[in-house]
Amino acid sequence: CDLGVAGTKITDSFPPFAYQFFFFLIFFLLRKEADESGERLLYRPKGWNKEERTKEKIRKKKNWYAKGRNESVIFVPATPRSQLQREYQQEIRNLGFNINVVEKAGNTLKKMLQRPDPFKPENRGKNDCLVCTTGEKGPCGGHGVTYDIRCNTCNDVYLGETSRSAYMSRCMKS
Repeated sequence: CDLGVAGTKITDSFPPFAYQFFFFLIFFLLRKEADESGERLLYRPKGWNKEERTKEKIRKKKNWYAKGRNESVIFVPATPRSQLQREYQQEIRNLGFNINVVEKAGNTLKKMLQRPDPFKPENRGKNDCLVCTTGEKGPCGGHGVTYDIRCNTCNDVYLGETSRSAYMSRCMKS
């Protein structure tokens, strides 16, 4: 390896296991020094600091996920230049809470433009389907249809939803 001084080079004459041995020796000497100072015992008995170790174990088990991180997360809609996120974060810091504020991404252009089946017709063209015969837009085979019915006597409007498709709901009523 080159030390940066002109004309001086140290060749790697030690085999790889020699480096491992030296690192192990240094590690052992450091641990032995900590043992002699009483900081950390090298060969500690089973009951050494048992209460402290038990408390530490319980603390780690309860708080393993919260290592100096936020207690909770708030999702806010995306705004230009993250203005809403910054305002939320500033208020939360002023109140002294440890909560992270994350901008939730809106719909992408790809998601708005893509269709699951681009060649699927809007209407099936069935003669007995209420949606197809009236020329209304929307798939008559889709489930979870909402509808409104107007009362002829009082002109009140009833809004409803069915779990069936519009075509199946029409077939059931006929």
